[in-house]
Amino acid sequence: MMKWPFAQEGHGSNKEPREIEMLDDDPSALEIILNIAHLRFEAVPQSLGFEQLLSLATLTDKYQATRVLRPWISLWTMDISRFVGKPGYEECAWIAWEFGLEVDFERIVTHLILNAKTDKEGRCLVDDECLIGKQLPSGMIVLY
Repeated sequence: MMKWPFAQEGHGSNKEPREIEMLDDDPSALEIILNIAHLRFEAVPQSLGFEQLLSLATLTDKYQATRVLRPWISLWTMDISRFVGKPGYEECAWIAWEFGLEVDFERIVTHLILNAKTDKEGRCLVDDECLIGKQLPSGMIVLY
């Protein structure tokens, strides 16, 4: 992760370009954030798929950059409710949470609550999908 002053230890000169490894970050999601931050709006996509939204939500949480995306969030998420109730899309709760989509979050979480059950191993399942290890808001799944 980058830390101020964005220089690696032992490198005093800021005149030469330095490569920063960000191996855990989705490159296309990071490119979207950087294009917006650098006012390259023509390079910002008008629509995003579920996986792209999830990657963006993960990065905006990690780098506290949700505000930067605010003008595009409603455009990208206008049909997020179509994923509610579909197996494999439980992480929509994370997207709605991170982007402040209260109505969608309530709808998604209500579906998860009403359809949650545990299997023989005590894992939380919704529509036969295990929620353990999925990107969800902190505290949504409690392990006993």
